[in-house]
Amino acid sequence: MIKKAIKIIKKYGLKAFVRESIKWILTKLHLRKPEASVRSSQYNYIDNFLRLKQHGKYELKQALNLNHLTINWIIPDLSRGAGGHMTIFRIAKFLEEFGHKNRIYVFNGCQHKNLEKFINKNFIKFKNTEFYTNIDSVRDSDVLFATSWQTAYPVKVINNTRRKFYFVQDFEPWFYPMSAEYKFAENTYKFGFHCITAGSWLAKIMQEKYNAKSNYFDLAYDRQIYYPKNKNKNNKQMPLIAYYARPSTSRRGFELAMQSFRELFRRGIDFKVILFGWDESQPGLPFPCKSMGILEHGQLASLYNKVDLGLVFSLTNYSLIPQEMMACKLPVVDINSETTQAIFTNNKNIILADPNPIAVANAMEKLLKHNKLRDKIAENGHNWVGQFSWKKSAKKVEDIIKAELISIL
Repeated sequence: MIKKAIKIIKKYGLKAFVRESIKWILTKLHLRKPEASVRSSQYNYIDNFLRLKQHGKYELKQALNLNHLTINWIIPDLSRGAGGHMTIFRIAKFLEEFGHKNRIYVFNGCQHKNLEKFINKNFIKFKNTEFYTNIDSVRDSDVLFATSWQTAYPVKVINNTRRKFYFVQDFEPWFYPMSAEYKFAENTYKFGFHCITAGSWLAKIMQEKYNAKSNYFDLAYDRQIYYPKNKNKNNKQMPLIAYYARPSTSRRGFELAMQSFRELFRRGIDFKVILFGWDESQPGLPFPCKSMGILEHGQLASLYNKVDLGLVFSLTNYSLIPQEMMACKLPVVDINSETTQAIFTNNKNIILADPNPIAVANAMEKLLKHNKLRDKIAENGHNWVGQFSWKKSAKKVEDIIKAELISIL
C-alpha cells in the first residue's frame, strides 16, 4: 500500500494523491458512489496474445536429454510470504537437484530489480537457475510452464519449446465473482496444456470439465522444519489457537473465522487467538488475540508447537498449511468442502466444519474441551502426513514431464 502511494505521488503529484485518497475513503464508507472506470488497460495483454497466430512446429537445435531437461517457468510477480510461489520454487529446486536446468521469468512487471537475490533470501536458494524480470526473450526449452491464469496467455503463443504444461495450484476462476476475470481465468484451462495440479480434486476438474490432460502431485511439508517439539507445548491455562489470517484474500474466509471466534467467545470459553500470515498490527477484535504478521517457516513451526489448535480456511483448493500443522502434531479445523474431503478424513486426521460460524465454533469447542479427541486427531494427523515429502512430489512432477515428452517423440 505504501509503495503504491509513493508511486502515485511520484507520477501524478501530492495533490492528485490526496484527491484520490479522499475519494477512496468516501467510497469505502459508502458516502460516495464509486465511479465507473475503464480498467481494460491492465488486461490488454489478453487480446494482444490471443490475436497472435501460432506458427508451425518449432525445431529445437539441442537434442532431447530426459536426464538434463531445460525447464522454463513463467510466473507472476511475487512478494514475501507468497505460498503459491514457494510451492513452485520447491518443485523447481528439486528438479534442479535431479539434474535439470530451470529458468524463471516474471511476466507483466517485476518489482524486484535483483530477482535472484530476492528469491534466494525470501524463498529458496538456487544454485544453477537463471532469473529474468520479463519475458522479452524467452529462450528455447524442453518444457514451458504456465503457473497462473495470467501467465497462460503468453505461454499460449511462446513456441520455442517441446511441450507446454500448466502448473495449476488452485481453481483460479473462484478468485473472482462471475465476471470478465472469472472467464479470463477459466478460458486458460481450454488452451490445451498438460495440467499438473496440486491434488487430485483439481486434476479431476481439469479432466472432466475442460477435457484437459491432467496429472497431479501432492502438497507436502519440509521435514527438517515441521516436526513435534513437545517441550514447547502450551502449559498455560488459556488455550491458544493459531489462525491463518488473510483479510485481503477472500478465499481464506476471514470474516467467517472472526464470526466463529466471536461465537466461541460468547459461549464463555477461554482462548486466545494467534493470528499469522497478515502483515498488519493487531486488529480490534472482541476476544483475546495477538497478530504475529508474516512469519518465517522456522517461526511457524515454533508457533505450531506452542498452541493447542490450528484453524485454517481454504474455500477453493486445499491448503498445505494444515499439513505443516499436522507435522507438528497440532490438531486442525478446516472447512468441510469437496476439496478438503478429497484429501483429508473428517473426524480422523482433521475436523471439517460446515462453513458457518456455529459449526466452526462447535468444532473448535469440541477439540478444546475433549483432550482425548484432540490428542487422537493430532496423532492421526501426524501419522497421515508422514507419507508426503517435497522430494516425492517433485519426483512425481518429473515423471509426468518425462512421460509426456516420450509420448510426443
